[in-house]
Amino acid sequence: MTQKNQGRTRIMILSAPFGSGHRQAARAIAEWWEGAVGGECRELDVFELLPAWLTRGLVNTYLTSLQIDQRLYRRLYRASNRSSGRGLAIRGLLNKFFAGQIARELDRYRPAAVVCTHATPLGGMVTLGRKGCFRGPVYSVVTDYTVHRWLIYRDPVTYFVGCEENARELVAAGAGQVTVSGIPLRRQFCRPAAFGPGGDEQAATAGRPVLRVLISGGGHGLLPLVDLVGALLAGGDGLKLTVVCGRADRLRDRLLRLFGREDRLTVLGLVEDMAALMGRADLMIGKAGGVSVSEALQMAVPMIVYAPLPGQEEGNCNWLLSHQLARRADSLSELVGMVAGLADDRADLRRWRTRLLQRPRCPGGAMIVEQLKEDLQLG
Repeated sequence: MTQKNQGRTRIMILSAPFGSGHRQAARAIAEWWEGAVGGECRELDVFELLPAWLTRGLVNTYLTSLQIDQRLYRRLYRASNRSSGRGLAIRGLLNKFFAGQIARELDRYRPAAVVCTHATPLGGMVTLGRKGCFRGPVYSVVTDYTVHRWLIYRDPVTYFVGCEENARELVAAGAGQVTVSGIPLRRQFCRPAAFGPGGDEQAATAGRPVLRVLISGGGHGLLPLVDLVGALLAGGDGLKLTVVCGRADRLRDRLLRLFGREDRLTVLGLVEDMAALMGRADLMIGKAGGVSVSEALQMAVPMIVYAPLPGQEEGNCNWLLSHQLARRADSLSELVGMVAGLADDRADLRRWRTRLLQRPRCPGGAMIVEQLKEDLQLG
């Protein structure tokens, strides 16, 4: 099932729809691959291989569980993350099912290598490898700063991770080759940016610069943006808010109905050039998705994580806090107090941004593509 096509080497990048970060990572790798190699690349959400009604039902159930009963989701996440028991049994059943779905796509496309940004397609590829149905290299890109048990295999899989802690965990579990590449980000996040609070717009309110705050609800708009925006606007005049609602069109429309006349607020839907918005922000408030926080780190924009969701988001937030890279607020009053404190104490904000600027900033995708080129002997 492998093919090298005279300089037009094909790869396939497999993702899943549970959280926008997996698709964003796939898009990033595709951009770096096409820019560096000029080879063919197919991105595929493996759930698109299912009936559309079933995929919609699964995704809506996932999103509803996060919005209505996070305690239930936390219990399910912990149960599935154990090293033995029902969680791994369910993983095995899913692996067999998706192996059959993926195999047909491999036969059609005949890639030289497959990159997975989610545990579901990775399990399918591992199953196909064990059966001898795919003999090319398989890669797993971990898109969080924590490793779920469903990602760990002792099969010949090359892992790319965002931090040393993840690498040590995978090695201790007996995983194959592990590289700390950083989480892959789109090429837009490598453009030079003008870093520094205050930026190029020195508008002032009551004699002090406006604090420009970027609020991102994630691709599905899971943050309580209406309550959050209302609380921040009521908290003072020294803020300029830009809110990104992602694909949540109804939420965007509701914000415009409620706050459309507020000149301190800009409401956006799905944004293509997120790097440009981050480059103009003094502070970001958002979810703790692995790709989102990596984008903020890459752009050196201070970030407050608001009420992280159970599972990977909590793990990502804990990693950020352990390295003093972000701050966390779990209530509206706590968030408003943090933002007001930073608006009043710009020296604190500058120190925070300086720490971020001193970190090595790597978008991940370039290192991943270099490894693929080496493995596929593309020079």
